Amino acid sequence: MSSIPPPPHNPVPPPGWYFHPESGAKKWWTGSHWLDARPKNPKTVPLAVFIVVTVVAFVVGIMAGSGGSSSELAAAKSRISQLEAQPTANAPQNVSGTPTAGPTALSTPIPAAVTLSGDGQMTSKKVALKGDYSVSWKTLGSCYYSATLKSGADSLSDPEAFTANHEASGTNNVYGLKAADYYLDVITGPTPSCGWTVTMTPVP
Repeated sequence: MSSIPPPPHNPVPPPGWYFHPESGAKKWWTGSHWLDARPKNPKTVPLAVFIVVTVVAFVVGIMAGSGGSSSELAAAKSRISQLEAQPTANAPQNVSGTPTAGPTALSTPIPAAVTLSGDGQMTSKKVALKGDYSVSWKTLGSCYYSATLKSGADSLSDPEAFTANHEASGTNNVYGLKAADYYLDVITGPTPSCGWTVTMTPVP
């Protein structure tokens, strides 16, 4: 894995997708080195759950040392097991809701056309899509842009809505979208002001 940074900027570009200066391939820049794929968010245990589990375990220890009843010990241990079983995975941050893993059932009727817009790196609100679409896009800043349509879990088959390296506009096509709620995963950089807008129109 190469550790050569992207073309110099001041300050250093934030983590995101950029074109590698040697290979020309799009790779993930961590802020210090290149990766072929975006790293996953590690699983963490919420602080409140950790504190409660610790306190309950401490109480169980005291009760065991002081001859507490077997029913009280069993109840405390059961509580620890319930707390430890709670899900702890961090979901990706979303501007208007958290994407669920995998394609989901449609929550809204499929619209005739839909327009999404934003400024900078973000995930858009969800929209119901199915079939083939013409994607008209416009970028408003001197930034790198990469926008991908997603329906939940990361996948190499997620269609690319558009890419750009500066203020521009254009039209792309995406085909064969399965019926699901989709959102745009937009990556921009390195400047802070990177506005964009996308309109998706069904193709008969």
